[in-house]
Amino acid sequence: MQRPNDLVLDLGPDLTQCYGSFEPVVAPAGFATYLWSTGSTTNSSLPLTGQVEEVISLQVTDADGCIASDQLTIHRPYDGP
Repeated sequence: MQRPNDLVLDLGPDLTQCYGSFEPVVAPAGFATYLWSTGSTTNSSLPLTGQVEEVISLQVTDADGCIASDQLTIHRPYDGP
């Protein structure tokens, strides 16, 4: 059972992007603060590295000081020569 003051963050399932892609992961709006593993403090995860596999995590805080976190993996298959 979830308490009313429990904060939940869901970045969704892992992603597959094109190799070398730098498409940002965007978190839901409405949190007081954002802190991505990339160092970004907005609701977007840029800058990303473009690596073949990258784990992105996010910690958010709401106006009451409750904290939630989530992570996902971005896969970028290399189809080069």
